[in-house]
Amino acid sequence: MKKKILAFTLILLIITSTFLFAYSETYTISTTYDLENTLLSSLYNRNTNISINYTGKLSGLENVLNGIIYKDEYLKYTIGNWKWSYKGYEGNLDINIEASHLISRTEEDMSNIKIDEILNSIISDNMTVHEKIKAAHDYVVLNVAYDKTLTYRTQYDALFRNTTVCHGYALLFYRMMEELNIPVRLVIGSAGSAHIWNMVQVDNAWYHIDTTFDDPVPDRLNQVSYKYYMLTEEEISKDHVIEEENIPNTSETYELLLTELVENSGNTVYINLLNSLGYNYINTTPNIEDDKDTNTVSSAINILAIDDYVKYDSSYGFPFIDENSRTQVPFRITLENLGANVSWDEENRTAIAELNDIKVKIPIGESYIIVDGKKVQNDTNSLIKDGRTYLPIRKVMESFGYTVGWNGLTQTVLISE
Repeated sequence: MKKKILAFTLILLIITSTFLFAYSETYTISTTYDLENTLLSSLYNRNTNISINYTGKLSGLENVLNGIIYKDEYLKYTIGNWKWSYKGYEGNLDINIEASHLISRTEEDMSNIKIDEILNSIISDNMTVHEKIKAAHDYVVLNVAYDKTLTYRTQYDALFRNTTVCHGYALLFYRMMEELNIPVRLVIGSAGSAHIWNMVQVDNAWYHIDTTFDDPVPDRLNQVSYKYYMLTEEEISKDHVIEEENIPNTSETYELLLTELVENSGNTVYINLLNSLGYNYINTTPNIEDDKDTNTVSSAINILAIDDYVKYDSSYGFPFIDENSRTQVPFRITLENLGANVSWDEENRTAIAELNDIKVKIPIGESYIIVDGKKVQNDTNSLIKDGRTYLPIRKVMESFGYTVGWNGLTQTVLISE
């Protein structure tokens, strides 16, 4: 499903699959254990007709035949039609199985080779598991376009046609995680209509990832969203309904997890991840004034704008982190330091800044700004504190064409061209 378009209908018997080849195998088997393993192997080989002479006991046979596709999550969502029948008597049963597959053996082999090539190009040995997950997510979003015709639905389509519906997005990301030995799940549910997405496990916590929803429609070159990246069940459930059973639940947000990793390890990799995902790192350890002998961090928030620090004092106000974990800065002095023309619309209680031939209006108390007449959603409100106007720095500066980063170790907002 993508932007209210039906992309995936989970029905065990799917009759619309197409196949390049039909494969048939015949076996003689005497135990349900061997029967189960043989069936799994045959289905993974994408055999379409399987004949078995079963010489074992009848007890438990139907449980194996009915439950085989639930033994493997990936197999479950790449099989189309599945039906079985048998005839004979205990000790001499002829079992016949007919299966259709969403992907052929040849297509799967080609996909596996391509996935290995991709991972070798985007993954390095020194990357953390967090970086690997993000790299795979970004690759899928940047290199696949949503199939509005609702025709293509596998990882093969995503890799070799560069288009697929949500099923193909989820299968490709699933296989990439498997190759990286990162625990991964497929999640069935709905988001306006039937839908499928992924979960991954990192640091003993499971998070939802929806690469389909993070890919803009229509497809836009070099644009990646992280709105549906590493979400808790509470976060994904705002517009997704989970229908899959036995889904692990994590309450700690990914932002908090990364913040804890920064503080426990001091590794700037996690600070960079926080910045790239649009978060601000907040030091949750006790704040201590800078001490050359102790590597501690000052509680003050600094603004480094185009290689110059903005000098704040009590007459202008000081930057601070608001209740939504976003950096608020004094409006006038910050924007004037960057060369902007600033003004105040008292009637509409709106701060106005003009820079680089762009006009940005910041209505007080609203969670949006207006850029050249167009409303742009923000993730926190502008506000007035102690009689001074404050604005959320990231979205405003990005509207002027600047890049905004965060150095958590020095508590500094980094504004660069």
